[in-house]
Amino acid sequence: MELTDLEQKLANISKNYMSIKKAFLSHTISSRYHDISNPFVLFCLDVENAFNSLSSPLRRIINNEFFYQDYANWWKKYYSKKQFRVLKKIAVFKFMEAYHEI
Repeated sequence: MELTDLEQKLANISKNYMSIKKAFLSHTISSRYHDISNPFVLFCLDVENAFNSLSSPLRRIINNEFFYQDYANWWKKYYSKKQFRVLKKIAVFKFMEAYHEI
């Protein structure tokens, strides 16, 4: 699968994850992820397991590029452009592999 296709899938996963998390927080769900038969809970657990399977630098990339997108060019503080591209590619592939999309 092409990197751009994986990035699009990951962008959709993060969008859905953030929407579900927001819904969970805004409703009266007191015990987080208590009902593991709920498909939304399973989805969130799968996303979090994939995220937690990554090393710290790769988690930072996935978090900042796909989940919390705080500010553009955040990576310049940590990486050269070439280094960032390589690490982002690795991060996307490893996340999607852990999420069982490739």
